[in-house]
Amino acid sequence: MQIREDPWLADRMGRPVFRIEQAVTDGQPVDIGDLPGAGFYYAKLDVQDVGSARELTKLGLYVVDVSVTFRMQMPVDTGPAKRAEEVQVHDASPSHADDLVRIAGSCFRYSRFHLDPEIPTQLADQIKHDWIRSYVDRQRGECLLEAVIDDRPVGFLAVLSCQDERGRGRAIDLVGVDTAYQGRGVGSRLVAHFVGAYKDEFDYLQVGTQIANKPSLKLYQAAGFSISGAQYVFHAHIN
Repeated sequence: MQIREDPWLADRMGRPVFRIEQAVTDGQPVDIGDLPGAGFYYAKLDVQDVGSARELTKLGLYVVDVSVTFRMQMPVDTGPAKRAEEVQVHDASPSHADDLVRIAGSCFRYSRFHLDPEIPTQLADQIKHDWIRSYVDRQRGECLLEAVIDDRPVGFLAVLSCQDERGRGRAIDLVGVDTAYQGRGVGSRLVAHFVGAYKDEFDYLQVGTQIANKPSLKLYQAAGFSISGAQYVFHAHIN
């Protein structure tokens, strides 16, 4: 079993945080005594790995989410994108930084932190707020896009680099829309811009979302992405 500390998340949660990166060692179940001690633990397992999932539940971890991964393999012809004419998308302006992190700290409902009944909503919001702050401060990711209506920022899309045996890619790390502007095509416009900007430069594009987030599932399928995998997401709060 590999357990790695997550100092960034630990700073937000005010306690030790660990990621369990392997549910079994040499085919043997993980012993709860192997865990470093009190803290917040999380793990992600392929949904086909039912045996490891069962062992994690015996250790006190519980499923908070099923994460669905979407992928777009190149080359692909996505066709002309439907465009919400009032929405403009471009690189995030430094002058809009405070507005973008405010949106990030108030627009999410389906993240694994928001779905976990042991994590207060205020803390879950703060994690997303700080997540986008790290993009604004250029401490994470490749770039941050913003959606603007009448010179007002109303949404964002954070871009990560990724690479695997199938080549080089770009991934949507996080996308959010101001609650007052949801349902007006802002999210679709952001995703369409992402696809248009990167589809000719990389081998694939990727994004993940929660199975509980039906609007996002529909959004990515409509944009031309296909489901490529799914993972159980586990949490545990060990005293």
